[in-house]
Amino acid sequence: MNEHKPSFEKINYSLRVAKNIERKMIVESLPRLKEFNSLDNYTYIGFGSPFFTDFILFHKQLGIKKLISIEKEEEKKERFEFNKPFNSIQMIYKHSTHALQNDINHQDKKIIWLDYDYQLDYSVLIDVEEIAKKSTSGDMLLITLNANANQSLSNSDTSEAKKIKILNKFKEKFSFKDEDGEIFDFKEFINPSISYMDIESWGYSKECKIIISNLVEDALKKRNLAFSENLKFKIIYNFNYSDGADMLTVGYIFYDNEDEEKLNNCNFDNFSYCKDENQPYLITAPKLTLKELHHIDYYLPDNLSSMPDIKIDEDDLEMYEKIYRYYPSFIEGVR
Repeated sequence: MNEHKPSFEKINYSLRVAKNIERKMIVESLPRLKEFNSLDNYTYIGFGSPFFTDFILFHKQLGIKKLISIEKEEEKKERFEFNKPFNSIQMIYKHSTHALQNDINHQDKKIIWLDYDYQLDYSVLIDVEEIAKKSTSGDMLLITLNANANQSLSNSDTSEAKKIKILNKFKEKFSFKDEDGEIFDFKEFINPSISYMDIESWGYSKECKIIISNLVEDALKKRNLAFSENLKFKIIYNFNYSDGADMLTVGYIFYDNEDEEKLNNCNFDNFSYCKDENQPYLITAPKLTLKELHHIDYYLPDNLSSMPDIKIDEDDLEMYEKIYRYYPSFIEGVR
């Protein structure tokens, strides 16, 4: 029974530490979009689930007033409506593909976060392609995916046949024939030299990012040719983290030639987690006690070398130093 539940009924996403850190990093950096337009002129579009965590942050921290939540679980409508933190949130009860195609004004400045709880497949790529075909300069697209490697070889079966089978299973997810006979085939965007080894461990995440970026590049090339435009894209976020499952978040900004200076003035590269699109930023949250956290905080940001030794693993200390400003504080309170 439980495996058929939507993921928000299994996991409280607002309490996942690495996810919480990722949100805060994104919210810290998005104000740079003011070079394109005031943030209160942007629309935020996402998958709220009953927790609406991103919506609360984007409204309260960024001042974004126009908020749209896409929910495919229409049978849970009553619960979503009850949990809406702001009455102004527009709810669209459709599959994301249908909502993006028919219910979104793509001329508005927008930040779209497609926060999926499953692996990359043709359905995700249909959504990404739709957005790439319709976005305007200054728009931001973020995609979050489950990046758990498909399948690992057991020690007893490392045959080439098994490797080929696993690789083919990976590729099969990117083509689909619907009930009307229309074929959606995105296999051309897979790295042509991909091997079984490339989709092991975090390599799976890297290959997924390559596929998405290849698709976005192709969609913009066709669009620019058809409409004499010069729209480009740049990767701003490339996060990996684990909160029970390996996850990937990749974020793109769209811009045209005339707005390249605006993009440069955003200075996203000033943020350590936005620097290298080819080298993912791994968010790792060390498991420390509340007393240890308070003790380390006292010596941050500049006096950590003078902190008395409290027998904390050096790797944990180094990790915490990188992300302490975003580390969540979960406390028990009176309900």
